[in-house]
Amino acid sequence: MEKSLSRARKGRVATILLAGAAVLGGSVWLSLNVWTAPVGLIWHSIHGRSIIFDGHTVDVPWDMWVENSSAQSLMIIREAPKYPLQQLPAGTIIIQRGSGRAADMSKDYDRIVRADETPPKGYRLQGTRRLFSEKGTAYCWELARTDASHISISCWFDKDTLVAWYEGSPLYRDRFYRVLAAATGASEQPSS
Repeated sequence: MEKSLSRARKGRVATILLAGAAVLGGSVWLSLNVWTAPVGLIWHSIHGRSIIFDGHTVDVPWDMWVENSSAQSLMIIREAPKYPLQQLPAGTIIIQRGSGRAADMSKDYDRIVRADETPPKGYRLQGTRRLFSEKGTAYCWELARTDASHISISCWFDKDTLVAWYEGSPLYRDRFYRVLAAATGASEQPSS
């Protein structure tokens, strides 16, 4: 009788463990293939809510995660799901310090404008922004796909090797500028 009770308990424990493994496996599959926000939540539970880049504390948006971070570059992403059930946002933020010569807008502005204001086919110039930091002015160009479901932003800093890019959903535009401001100390208002 005791042996049969012990087998029954072992059977229940095995069933519970198997069900738990199936739920965990299904959750992982959903996070990687259908809804990627939980990957960001997992990253935050392990690493916290921010990262240090170039001496600045940068808050990582809750549903994004740091894919790559070094002294020279920072990449924050939210991947598009492999099998989207609905139009979920995705985007990639890259801030990078180059090793070449610093951009000098008094000399390079026209060349950069020609490259950034000539959108590829299917895109249109949506606007420009200037950001101000202790290191100088940043010039940003925003391109939008003609169907408005995707934007591309590139930013160049005057007298600095720092550049920044964003590709993805328009929903992350403001997050990109917040991350850029935190990583560089830049704002849209000139410092007084």
